Amino acid sequence: MNPQIKNNTGIIGFPIEHSLSPVLHNYWIRQNKILGEYKAYRVEKKGIQNFINSSINSNFLGFNITLPHKQNIIPFLDYISDEAKALKAVNTVLIKNGKTKGYNTDTYGFIENLNSNFPEWKKRKGEAVIYGAGGAARAVAWSLLKNNFFKINIVNRTKSKALKLIADMKKIFPKASLSFFSDYNIATRDAVLLVNTTSLGMKGQPPLKLKLNLLDTKAIVYDLVYNPIETNLLKEAKKLNFYALDGLGMLLYQAVPAFRMWYGVDVKVDKKLREMTLNNY
Repeated sequence: MNPQIKNNTGIIGFPIEHSLSPVLHNYWIRQNKILGEYKAYRVEKKGIQNFINSSINSNFLGFNITLPHKQNIIPFLDYISDEAKALKAVNTVLIKNGKTKGYNTDTYGFIENLNSNFPEWKKRKGEAVIYGAGGAARAVAWSLLKNNFFKINIVNRTKSKALKLIADMKKIFPKASLSFFSDYNIATRDAVLLVNTTSLGMKGQPPLKLKLNLLDTKAIVYDLVYNPIETNLLKEAKKLNFYALDGLGMLLYQAVPAFRMWYGVDVKVDKKLREMTLNNY
């Protein structure tokens, strides 16, 4: 940390070496001629409180949080937003007047990536399928329900985890129709949107092998994995002429509201930023 610079920001996680956040935030910092820096910090769970204290004392405006600390950090914060409470996860912290407040911008990132690539998606009638029931699935479900897409099928190996997600969402969106399926093929019949929220298909992880032939003929296949940028799931979607959307856009767009709350500047996700991020894999 550099206490001489009054616009410090960063990201914490364990491990953290994989993070692409410094690339995109420093791109915007340079673009807007801000005297500041954004750095990655390797922080274990036992070091979270010390990091927060150090941040407050080092002119930090705030910081991002990545795995495995999106839930771990909550008890250490002074406040958290209603959205972060609903999702039980924080990925952005704002420091103001010595106090910390946690937010979740993953929902914004998910929807803005969808809106920017397929703005007509809201007009589609049918069901959405979410593959997985972890933290990312919770953010996706909340985002879709917030945008009045009320028919969602959750496919997950662990039934109890999926049912907990469904129960939590029903408390917030009582009009929603959320169903658990252990059988992927039944869940996807004529669905208009499929979202993979698991790490399957990611570099170093087992591949995700899903049959897509039962989806609606104009379905959108959205894979939150972005390394590799074109997963086997997206390759298969393109072969069948479905709309295919990678997860890099979600990463880029979730950073926009964080940058705005820290620096008071509205920034854009452009082609140059996407290319720069891809070049830093």
